[in-house]
Amino acid sequence: MKKTALILSISLLFMLSACSTPEQRAFKKATKEAMSGKVDAQIQLADMYLNAQGTEKNVQEATRWYIQAAQQQDTRAFQWLRQQALQGNAQAATTMTQLIERGNVHFAQWMLTLAEQGDSQAQYAAGWMYDTGKGLIKDKSKAQYWYQKAADQGNVLAKQVLGNMYYFNKIPSDDPETGIEYLKTAALKNKNNDAAVKVAHYYHYDVRDGQQALNWYRKSAELGDQHSQQMVDTYEQWKNEGPLEIPTAENSGADPSTE
Repeated sequence: MKKTALILSISLLFMLSACSTPEQRAFKKATKEAMSGKVDAQIQLADMYLNAQGTEKNVQEATRWYIQAAQQQDTRAFQWLRQQALQGNAQAATTMTQLIERGNVHFAQWMLTLAEQGDSQAQYAAGWMYDTGKGLIKDKSKAQYWYQKAADQGNVLAKQVLGNMYYFNKIPSDDPETGIEYLKTAALKNKNNDAAVKVAHYYHYDVRDGQQALNWYRKSAELGDQHSQQMVDTYEQWKNEGPLEIPTAENSGADPSTE
């Protein structure tokens, strides 16, 4: 009886191993090691989920294991998550945002390396990190440097930040149009209402061009700004008043007898 039971057990083990492929066994091993915290196994397991090796394809599970590896500062995970975020993977995008906002030093240094290699999005991120001191030592001049690098490559977010810096005189300049052009880009390409309002105010109060101010109030109103809509509706009332009023001897304070 004991001999029969032993034979049955051996037969069962043989049948179970025969039903398990090398890929399935590798998947089980990777799962065990990944759960124990081994970062290489976490990357391997994520790849197996992506490529349906030893298991069914599961992008969500792959993302989860790449996130685990990223939390251990693995640059392979950083790279994969970044690519996925750019492709619309919301879970990956959330992780990337958290890594930046929490000031992950390893992630910041990795991103700075990409910036130095010419990646415009990484250049914007480097500017932001220097600007806020998250992940990198706070340095406004370096922040401006990287924002400018990104803007020169057409990065709209960088242009918006620089536009605001010029607008609030954080960047000394004799040419305000530089900042205004950046804000125009942000308003038109990023549909940024705040940028559109600033451009409208620039033409209204600085340049004193009523028609241009009206055009930009309209753009801002289209983006949902109620005050700008009021300015559009009341254009006939304000177009020749206040800042747009043509100076005369009477209202400019000049002494007519001296003219």
